Amino acid sequence: MPIRASRLRRASSGYCPQTTNTTRLCAGDIRRMAALTSQLVYVSPLVRPAAVVLVPDFAGEIAFAAASLVQGPSAGPLLFYSRDGLPPETAREIRRLRPSGEGVPAPVLVAGGGSRSLFRSLEYLGYGYLSIGGRDPTETAAELAFSRAALIPPDGRRFRDALVLSLGNWSDAAGAPALAAATGSPILFCGQNSVPPATRVAVEGLGYPNIHVVSDGLGPEMRRELEDLTKKNLSFIIRRPGESTTLAMVRYQCPKTLFGWGTAIVQPRAVCLIPAGRWEYAVAAAIVACRGKHAPVIEIDDERLSPELAAWLEENRNLDHAYLLGGTDELDLVLQHQVDIVLERDGQRYQSR
Repeated sequence: MPIRASRLRRASSGYCPQTTNTTRLCAGDIRRMAALTSQLVYVSPLVRPAAVVLVPDFAGEIAFAAASLVQGPSAGPLLFYSRDGLPPETAREIRRLRPSGEGVPAPVLVAGGGSRSLFRSLEYLGYGYLSIGGRDPTETAAELAFSRAALIPPDGRRFRDALVLSLGNWSDAAGAPALAAATGSPILFCGQNSVPPATRVAVEGLGYPNIHVVSDGLGPEMRRELEDLTKKNLSFIIRRPGESTTLAMVRYQCPKTLFGWGTAIVQPRAVCLIPAGRWEYAVAAAIVACRGKHAPVIEIDDERLSPELAAWLEENRNLDHAYLLGGTDELDLVLQHQVDIVLERDGQRYQSR
């Protein structure tokens, strides 16, 4: 069956074909990719976010931790800033969005400290800003969690859930920003052998939420330390044989708090597919998980659709669209074709490999 490409244009990151059931976003630059996902959600100039959230393109842990700020009254995208200040792509998107600042302290929230150059650029654009945290990822994650609680109180009480990632392999949990954005749950960090003091303070200060740990490599001593800290409100997101960590996160559902995709609280209507190892794309896709489309993020590390991912797509009948972030040199055209067929829901099946 030939691919039904409505248009095929050359992008800086390969060709960018579109099909009936898939939309491919091609940028070739992470700042441009974040702007594209923002434009995917905020199409009309009549719909403005209260705030945009600026995250560093050089500190993925901090960018991940800022994802919970996307959910709630701010409901704005995550856009990137650099060590040099405000990139032109980000500045143009802020101008286009015109964040209102309603219900939040500032129309621009800056995670990770920022820089004088960045703040001067924002002042030149005429936007106030609130800087949250600094360079340390564990301390900044804690400050972002407290800011989330103060700026956008969860149910007016306390957080029911929080995600904890390992500092040693945080980038493996590329599905975390999307889940944090969809649920408003903060992201915190632990070490391989100990819980950082900032994370301890955050867990206690947030009222001992249920902790969902995304890591396969924690030893028994680390597990006991987390159990003691969380008063045993602790669960682990474990991969099945053959599946990726991101797919395990999409499958995960906590029976105690109904935390996770596919629960009564958050049901996916679409899915975002990103190339493996591109944590920046996972950050850019967070807004698509929050606003309307409720699309979790799944990493792809093969040119073909894996049987595990195909099975999940088949199981979730509410899914009717997939967003592929990257050109054909990052996510193969054959993969897009296979996803398009599965989402057709007409009994057709792809031929594996």
